Amino acid sequence: MATRFGGASPTYAYSVKMRYIVGCLALIIIVLLATLVFVLQKQTDPVTVAADPQAFNAGPAPATNKMQVLVALQRIEEGTALDKSLFTYLPWDPEQLPENVVLWREADAMLPNRYSSRMIVANMPVTRDLITDTKPNTPLKIPPGFRAVTILVDARTGVEGWAKPNTRVDVLCTYVDPKDQKKKVATVVRFVKILSVSGTTQSGTEARAAVQGNTTVTLLVEERNAKKVELSRQLGELSLALVGDVEPSSVKDDPEIISITDIFQSGDVAPGRPMDEPSEGQIVMTDPKTGRPVTMLLRRGKWERADKQ
Repeated sequence: MATRFGGASPTYAYSVKMRYIVGCLALIIIVLLATLVFVLQKQTDPVTVAADPQAFNAGPAPATNKMQVLVALQRIEEGTALDKSLFTYLPWDPEQLPENVVLWREADAMLPNRYSSRMIVANMPVTRDLITDTKPNTPLKIPPGFRAVTILVDARTGVEGWAKPNTRVDVLCTYVDPKDQKKKVATVVRFVKILSVSGTTQSGTEARAAVQGNTTVTLLVEERNAKKVELSRQLGELSLALVGDVEPSSVKDDPEIISITDIFQSGDVAPGRPMDEPSEGQIVMTDPKTGRPVTMLLRRGKWERADKQ
């Protein structure tokens, strides 16, 4: 009875103490949470941000004053038909723009049915003088699959100046055949057009042009023939043979390589004559050793000295 009415039991005292501790901990947690909320509100308070003069200088200002100018996506050659797909725009400082620059918003009006007056560099502002209404007339018109090659000629190999722009020529190569050490002449290309002489494309008058010393001649040839001309230039001496405006197809059947034997030791016989019957012929030439005239006779297809026994 004394325990029930005279004082608190140990279990009861312990439970009261635990409730007190738990209540204190809860109060501390509530205070900490309230403090945390207060701090967060102070950091995001708009009044505080507005009061900070550095808040407006936290980053660079947006480039709202730059202009969108027209630039080429890649290099555009002279005379190219222009289209908006060839271009894009870049933001540009107005103080660094050239005069008469084309803005991106003007592309739809400026580009259709127009051409580049000269080469347009990629990623650089396009100015109005780079755009023209008419396609430029380039001096050299090179069709697809053709090339322009240049050779060096003089008064003789250039046909005394008669080989002029827009005329047709054959290109010949005189060389020494490494197989038999005989000098030969080969037709490298036939009936090719001359584009320019000494850098000019004008044909001039009907009279021939005077050739002083060496001069250059640019020819219009197919890609394969361009390689043949260049290789022939390394092997021997090139010369031009002027041809007419129309070339008969039978000329293509002629042999392209002529050697000295085709001139002096032809061996041709008349139709119906036996092959072993000697042909007759006679020429007079200068002996390279003595300098005296020597008579040469054609016997059985070979030239022999007349005084040879």
